[in-house]
Amino acid sequence: TANAEDTGQDFEDHAWFIAFAPFEDPRIALAVLLEHGGKGGSVAAPLARRIMEEYFGLDVAQDNTLTLTSR
Repeated sequence: TANAEDTGQDFEDHAWFIAFAPFEDPRIALAVLLEHGGKGGSVAAPLARRIMEEYFGLDVAQDNTLTLTSR
């Protein structure tokens, strides 16, 4: 996760997060960049997680456990 500062203006920092999955044999790589989005870990990373959940067909229960669904 990271953020890039935009100096001289009253904007939030840029939020970005880069990821790939699965670790052993990557099938997807993505970069999420949200201009003036705030902090990467609190904004861009959760969005990347949602993208990966959709790509891999995962359902996340309220207790944060993952369940594979058929695609």
